[in-house]
Formats: sequence, structure tokens, C-alpha cells
Amino acid sequence: MSGVPPAVSGVRVLALAAIGVAFVRSPAYLAETIADAVDAKLLEVRDERRFWRGVQHAYELRDRELPELQARVARKYCRNLEVWGALPELHTQFRLALVYSGPGVILDCWRREYGIESQFDLVVEAALHGLLPRDTALYELVAREAGVPAERCATVESTLAGFDAATTAGMHAYRFGTVYGLRRWLKSLGTADPPAQMR
Repeated sequence: MSGVPPAVSGVRVLALAAIGVAFVRSPAYLAETIADAVDAKLLEVRDERRFWRGVQHAYELRDRELPELQARVARKYCRNLEVWGALPELHTQFRLALVYSGPGVILDCWRREYGIESQFDLVVEAALHGLLPRDTALYELVAREAGVPAERCATVESTLAGFDAATTAGMHAYRFGTVYGLRRWLKSLGTADPPAQMR
């Protein structure tokens, strides 16, 4: 998206963590042992092919059973409606990036279900580059792919490790709690007045 004015201390790109910020656990999800165990490892995936081979082996899954398990894991999450409701207004001030850490097949399910590319200017997949949310190199990659220096990026993270890695990379960082808190943080960075719907 071109023509977005610098809004916050020269920040041009606002990167949101997928898991824990843009997507949260669905309140309709019913616990399932295997899907829960796989989900618990999502943020640790550096090599997707190896990860899914290990899952197949550990749970003795046939090749035809794996896609259904992957879809069940993806359905554990839903859009964070508070965040998605704020995206149009955030988009008036920033280029938006989604930072995804986990197996690409889960992200592909979300792409089909939620039209991610229509909401975000950039999607950065950590596992494609062998990175985790705690790796400073992930946030350096976000800035590089956005075409701006790290100090012109701000990231909204759900984990302390991700927050620390983003700040080490030179980005402004916010540990997500609520959109209200995000608005206050953006204002504290020097945003003029946030748009009316963001107040």
C-alpha cells in the first residue's frame, strides 16, 4: 500500500504476530489430545517437513490422516475480532504485516478461511526461513521484506520472547493485551490523533 503517511515517530510498518494477536484460540474449540499436543509445538517449528514427519511418527498417522489433523489444529484458532475490527483504521496509518511462526499449512488454512492477503500488505513466514519468534533475525527479515529500516517498524507481539527479539532488532515493540492498550501505545509513540474509530 503506497501513500501511507508516517504516523508514529516515522514508523511506516506495523507488524502483528499471527498467533496470540491476529488469531486467538476459538471459544468454540473442544479439546482434543492430538491437536492440542501439536498446537503446543507450533511456535517451535523451524523445519515444517521434519515437524510433520515427527507428528506422523509420534501419533502413527497415515498420510491421508495428516491433512485432517492439520485442519483441526487450524480450526483451534479464530480471528481476534477486536484486532481485525481495528485493521481498516490501522491501515490508514501503516502498512500492515502479519508475522506467522508455525507450519505453513496452518497459515494456508487461515488464508482460505479469512482472506489474509486482503487485510495485510505483507505476510512473513518464520518457518520458511528456519526462524522462531524469539529470533532477532525474524524481525530483521520483516523490516527487510517491508523495505524499511527496523526503526521504521513497530511490532505487536503476544510473547515476551518475541517482544525482546523485536526490540533487539531495533523495532518499537508492544506486548499485546487489548486494542485499547495498543491505541494508547501508538499514541505514546507520537501518533497525532488516532482516527475516530481507533479512539
